Amino acid sequence: MNDVREASLERDESGLPGGPFAQLLPFLLLLSGAIWLYLNWDGVPPRVPMHWNARGQVDSYVDKRPLLVAMPLVIGGGVCLLLYVMARIIRDASPRGAARKPSLRLMLISEIFVAGICWAVVMISASDGRLLAPGVVFIGALTVVLLGVCIYLYSGMPKTQLRNPEGYRAAGLYYSDPADPALFVPKRSGYGYTINFGHPWGVPVMLGILLLPLAAVLASVLLRR
Repeated sequence: MNDVREASLERDESGLPGGPFAQLLPFLLLLSGAIWLYLNWDGVPPRVPMHWNARGQVDSYVDKRPLLVAMPLVIGGGVCLLLYVMARIIRDASPRGAARKPSLRLMLISEIFVAGICWAVVMISASDGRLLAPGVVFIGALTVVLLGVCIYLYSGMPKTQLRNPEGYRAAGLYYSDPADPALFVPKRSGYGYTINFGHPWGVPVMLGILLLPLAAVLASVLLRR
């Protein structure tokens, strides 16, 4: 077991998928959304619609304040940053295997997906709903593309060799092995990675993953008051 771990934790010098520009792309998209909002600020209505019900009717507004109107971009930036940090951790602190490269690519695609949706939401809101129909079509198209990329990346991919079989607890629902130096390990079933809760950083990383989106939503709700 020790020999397998040492070999699997060798660093991959190829870097994250796409290189520096691809990794910056989601953040550049969000920045371009902020610039567009700044340039079109005079055309933003005094009360900005932020949510529509199933009938296409607005059921939530916010005042015309920069932070409130740009909140989707702020939340998107936090989500993209979280995904980027997770990708770095998986690259540097997880075992090599067939699932690692597709997982890193999927995380980058997910960042672009999140940035694109946040861009669309800001344009829909700032235009007082005039761009609702094309925005919904755009978001739907992004979702279809993301699903297609998932299927393409994982189709026909061989299963990654499991770590310590005894570390997979509760029928493989989670992994905990204090002797395993990897923070992220291959899932027992399915593809991708799961956190090693036996690692000193396992629980803090999971709390960060859970609390960051909740904090963003809570901040959005409080700022609307």
